[in-house]
Amino acid sequence: MYATPASAAIDLSISGEASVKMAMGDVCSNTNADATTVVGALGLAADASIDGVDALNADIDITEDTADDVESTDAIEVSFDDNECGGANEDNPVLSTGSKFDIAASGTLANGLEISYSNTAALDDYSLSFNGAFGGLTIKPGASAIDASIVGDTAGADVTGPDMGGHSKKTDGSAGNAILYTAPGLGNLDFMISYAPNSDDSGLDDAEYTDTFGVAAVFNSDMITLSAGFENASSDETCGPVTFDFDADQAAQNYVTGDSDTIGDEAVEAAAAAYTADALYDAIYGRDLCGDQSLIAIGASMDAGDITISAAYTDLDTDEADRTTTSVGLSTGFGDYTLAAGWANTVHSYQAGDLDDEQTVIDVSLGTSLGDGVNLDLNFSQNDMSKASQANGGGDTSNYYAAMEVTVGF
Repeated sequence: MYATPASAAIDLSISGEASVKMAMGDVCSNTNADATTVVGALGLAADASIDGVDALNADIDITEDTADDVESTDAIEVSFDDNECGGANEDNPVLSTGSKFDIAASGTLANGLEISYSNTAALDDYSLSFNGAFGGLTIKPGASAIDASIVGDTAGADVTGPDMGGHSKKTDGSAGNAILYTAPGLGNLDFMISYAPNSDDSGLDDAEYTDTFGVAAVFNSDMITLSAGFENASSDETCGPVTFDFDADQAAQNYVTGDSDTIGDEAVEAAAAAYTADALYDAIYGRDLCGDQSLIAIGASMDAGDITISAAYTDLDTDEADRTTTSVGLSTGFGDYTLAAGWANTVHSYQAGDLDDEQTVIDVSLGTSLGDGVNLDLNFSQNDMSKASQANGGGDTSNYYAAMEVTVGF
């Protein structure tokens, strides 16, 4: 037996938009250091020995192979981030276009079950939902209770320069197909549970993450909306402490030694061009978000007259590095215009060495309608980034971003 739609019809909708943007930025105006610097990124002298790397941090397991062809007196050369655009200059404004095309279908069966489906034209962002007296059940790639529930998120503005992307809204355990269940409304409280069986969608237990659960709740009142959520992902793969191997093969591929005759001049030059201070800090201190992960998210949105006040906080804790993001924002409308401003701070803490990368973004946007389906938006942001691996090579970077965008929708 099967139930047919009560109306014997499916509602189909198609929507889309096209946009054109002119943007400006100063990505080439910050300089960390010359492209190649000897050991300075580690705060060591140019003639430091490999043994000196051992002293970087006693908490990290550092191993080395001082074979005859790689002497312990050899120096390591690394390169800083190149913020000079390879010697080029900005060519503003930058003109870009974008498009979006969505397809949705929905219907109600005779038993009252509502079924809805949505997808993008690229067929890579889809969801299938079932709704009824039992609540709602959605199946889609990367579904997460935190991502579906968080309120007050004003982070993630477009920026010039390096970007951490704002709030973490899911763990790596939610990478595969997942199920999101929304319980029937309990007064002003909505409760959600997400479950991702396999991060690789492989059906095999050798996937890095299996059985990832998340829970979240949203409370709505007349003046304020609050959200809170937690997600936990367990990994069977090793993630730290870091092992730093220095042997002849690694030296030829990733490191530069002072004994170019042993390895060969071409290998030395290739290693100098490929190995960065950022990668070396990652290898020694540990800056990857990996292994077991737990994510906490809290958000709030409140109306005060004509002004909406928003705030959010997320804390992603992993076996290696951790990441914390805090954001606040204000928005209001006057006449035909909407005005919004936001501040976001992200701290990416390394596993050891008491080091971190930090990003602070301040953004302002102004929008208005030019007619039915046509919108104009003006955006400006200031992005300040401090990376631990670049500290001795020039320090922080600071970039602005300004854009005007016209969007036509149907």
